[in-house]
Amino acid sequence: MSLRFLFVPLAAAALVGGPAAPVRAEGAAATSTAPVKVLRRMQFAIEFGESSATETKVSGLEGGGSTSGHSTDSNGDVNARGTITVDVVAASSDGGLVVDVSENAASRDAAPVRVGILDDQVMYDPKRNVTEEESTLLRYLARGFVKPTELAKGTTWHTTSPAKGVTDDTTYSVTSVDPDAKTVALDFKGSTNVVGVNGFTANTQGSMTYDTGVSVPLKFTLWRKTYVQNPGRLTTIDMKFSGSLVSDSIHKDPKA
Repeated sequence: MSLRFLFVPLAAAALVGGPAAPVRAEGAAATSTAPVKVLRRMQFAIEFGESSATETKVSGLEGGGSTSGHSTDSNGDVNARGTITVDVVAASSDGGLVVDVSENAASRDAAPVRVGILDDQVMYDPKRNVTEEESTLLRYLARGFVKPTELAKGTTWHTTSPAKGVTDDTTYSVTSVDPDAKTVALDFKGSTNVVGVNGFTANTQGSMTYDTGVSVPLKFTLWRKTYVQNPGRLTTIDMKFSGSLVSDSIHKDPKA
């Protein structure tokens, strides 16, 4: 069965891993986390850190004249360390995956949610909570994540978002290849612009070691700076997310 008939993405932010990521999923496989046979279980040790600040334009009267300026307020920091578990429960004819994802980390706990992964998109019921780090990691698990069939140092490829109102472009570059271990080292850099009520712009960069034999990232680190512009107010969010594969039911000796 095609995953396109089970999952219908409705919110552009979720397609690009933005700050807000509600996407509607339709069909029994999408909306239920009822017990099913797990085809593959992967667990990642993760660290997540985020800080944000809001700059507000202020104005007033002083000495008979008008004044203007800006005030900046910190919105606090979030730091978490724990695990993300991904259970693959189905694979579709159009290259998609259906997974149950959950997170166990201080202040970031998230109960299992059924998610569709297809063509660098993640799709799920917007009534359920999928964290930013879960959404980011799931995109790396997409079948065909590494686009070229032949890899060598210097090989590059691009991904773009198909969503309306989204400009999203990421470039991946191969920095080294280990043919014996079937691993590649990647650097990546991308930019995102989402228009609309929940619009934002973001710049992302990072690196990864990826196992091409069993299609899984062994370790990764990324940094993302996001800007959310509202009338008279600009919020800047700095995020760092890193992880490593610690167990895999079909990969008995992760080289993380």
